[in-house]
Amino acid sequence: MSDLLHEAVRRFARVPPPAGWLQGLHGLKLCAAEAYAAAAGEAPESRRALYERLAEHERTHAKAVATMLGALAAKQPRRPRPEDVAALAPGIGDGRTPRATLAAAERLEVGEIDAFQQVQAGMTESKLLQTLLTIIAADAQHRVAVRLDLGKEPVPSAFS
Repeated sequence: MSDLLHEAVRRFARVPPPAGWLQGLHGLKLCAAEAYAAAAGEAPESRRALYERLAEHERTHAKAVATMLGALAAKQPRRPRPEDVAALAPGIGDGRTPRATLAAAERLEVGEIDAFQQVQAGMTESKLLQTLLTIIAADAQHRVAVRLDLGKEPVPSAFS
């Protein structure tokens, strides 16, 4: 289990897997949304729309995970606290340099993709798998957008 998934599960899960994994992912997505919303408030005008869109997408992903939790008859975890956001989405929305914020956003997106892939690998419910894979694809698009803003190639060289 990745460090990010482990920490999200530790902070938010209240039941065993697979629902506990989803509770962790739900908390992670809410933390990401809060971090990106904070980044939008701190960002230069040229990047504000990017962070606002990322925050909106993260909230949408959290709603999708909440629906998955409902399908498993599991409760949504508690709302994130500032210390959860700082632990799961460090370096985003804390007023650092614009480039450092983008680099932190790329690390978060990579971590989210990894966490969702790990949960997906252990999931057997086909409808839940479809939702997880859709979120993974969206997070990959987020990473491309951030990489472009960083002036990097959109797709890491390992995939070229």
